[in-house]
Amino acid sequence: MKKTNDILKQQKNRNGKFFRGSKIVALFIFCVPLCVARASEKSGKEYDYNIKDDGTIILKSYEGNQKNIIIPENIDGMLVSELDGTFFGTDVTTVKIPETIDRIAPGTFNNFCMQKIDVDINNQNFCSVEGVLFDKDIKTLCAYPCANGNSAYNVPEGVEIIEMFAFDWAEELTNILLPDSLKIVQEDAFRFTGINEIKFPENIEKLGAGCVAGCENLEKIDIACENRNYIEIEGVLFDKNMGTLVAYP
Repeated sequence: MKKTNDILKQQKNRNGKFFRGSKIVALFIFCVPLCVARASEKSGKEYDYNIKDDGTIILKSYEGNQKNIIIPENIDGMLVSELDGTFFGTDVTTVKIPETIDRIAPGTFNNFCMQKIDVDINNQNFCSVEGVLFDKDIKTLCAYPCANGNSAYNVPEGVEIIEMFAFDWAEELTNILLPDSLKIVQEDAFRFTGINEIKFPENIEKLGAGCVAGCENLEKIDIACENRNYIEIEGVLFDKNMGTLVAYP
């Protein structure tokens, strides 16, 4: 467990991208962030946060001891608008996101205990389907709670993007069915899951680096033969021109 916790700590420093509804805004470590914090990190009882230029706040970490969390809309009189690694590495099992949240960083819910992510019905940017976090249009799968206990999951038809770290550490998940609508799988999307086989559909345009990294049970990677960008040979994935080995199970 110490080894995996160390890996998780390293991952937290890599989160340089945010979800905003159906739009993805890439931020790099050495770039100026979208909303620069006006003050150093502050504490609001159970949360550490940063204040943004617009007067709203980013929740950076949860320091409380509750397992089932309803995120407040306001802390210290300021609107909560963003989550960035807030529940990373904690013992929190369920989270409800308020309507005020418009940005969530990849990996925000990554721990070994997360069972369900819920969203206020009035939130204009995100929604939850059976405890899994999506953007409002259900085009982007943002986060799958790794400890929900399910061994199989069907990604809904219509989903086009699976985000970075979305299935991270879902070790009980052994079977996953991807929809024909899927186009992009971001970096480390299925990292350290328990899947033993995965088939990417015809419309896949991008498979991010490390998208199946650390999947110790993975025996075969398949892709629709009609796909224009990738090809599978004996369970190993290459780009269409065979110039790049993309993933080896």
